[in-house]
Amino acid sequence: MPLPVMLQLDGRRCVVVGGGAVGGRRAAALTAAGAHVVVVAPEISDAARDAAAEVHARRWLVGDADGAALVVVATDDPVVNAAAAGEAEAAGALVNRADDGPAGDLTVMASQRFGPVTVAVDSGVNNPRVSKAVRAKVAEALDPAWIKGLVAEGRR
Repeated sequence: MPLPVMLQLDGRRCVVVGGGAVGGRRAAALTAAGAHVVVVAPEISDAARDAAAEVHARRWLVGDADGAALVVVATDDPVVNAAAAGEAEAAGALVNRADDGPAGDLTVMASQRFGPVTVAVDSGVNNPRVSKAVRAKVAEALDPAWIKGLVAEGRR
């Protein structure tokens, strides 16, 4: 699923710190959005490895945020998360904190695509389960044929 933020990421360097399930999902979303994804983690899941343009199977190092437009911090180590987020901010990159959404510059919303239309939900309470449940209800209520008709009308 594409990353549902209004950022132009085509070809831009985005670093994902963490190679587990969350890091893999974020890497896949960034890749779908056209980013050049770099994953940095001592252990990297198949999903994260498959989504990344570059993989560095090691711990976060000073300098990993250099040249990044966005750094996603998605490890289970609070010390690594804080260090990576701090360095990313100092390097001028936007930061997404999987462990502490409000501490970052952006959150990743629960989203679903209907052709060229993306429906995205942010619960604002740092609770992805709420966002996903609302997204599912909205998606259930939408008729893909209706959206297709709206898109066709907009082209006229």
